[in-house]
Amino acid sequence: MYFESALDRINCIDWNKFGKPDTELTEVEYLGYEYLHRMAVFYSEQSVSPVLPLFTNIAVILGDSEEFSLDCCKLNVPERIRNQPIPRCTLEFFLQLAKYSDKNSNAAQYMSVYDPLIKLLENGYNFAYKERGLYIYDLTLYPLVNWYEKYLQAPTVDKTDFADKLDRFTDRK
Repeated sequence: MYFESALDRINCIDWNKFGKPDTELTEVEYLGYEYLHRMAVFYSEQSVSPVLPLFTNIAVILGDSEEFSLDCCKLNVPERIRNQPIPRCTLEFFLQLAKYSDKNSNAAQYMSVYDPLIKLLENGYNFAYKERGLYIYDLTLYPLVNWYEKYLQAPTVDKTDFADKLDRFTDRK
């Protein structure tokens, strides 16, 4: 159920837009912030020492021991996307968590942690680990120095006033 829904969502992404976002879509700026906040909350709830959020596989932390690869499912993701390490890991982690949630419904509550990065992909944005931060091409850089402490205490974002809060947490590009 969760896996099929997640797979359908990924397969509905218009990959022709990847790397060519509509830069007028400024309402997506909050997504990097929201992802880091959700990941910090996840680590806090699990009482696990945080690692870099872009390399966090929630399913494995929750106990999934099965190997997972994008090759094991029917994805309509072009090879050029699969060669981008951070978007590829995001897709793998998201789908692995969905598959794990089908067997362990308690894990499903954490599917939303990856949602902000999936929304970036849906809007054509590419992102990477660059300059020791979450770099969203054509948008912004979220430094990851002390990310856990900073984003754990950060308030949940109201999109309408996000631009005012953004400068505190990012190096705007």
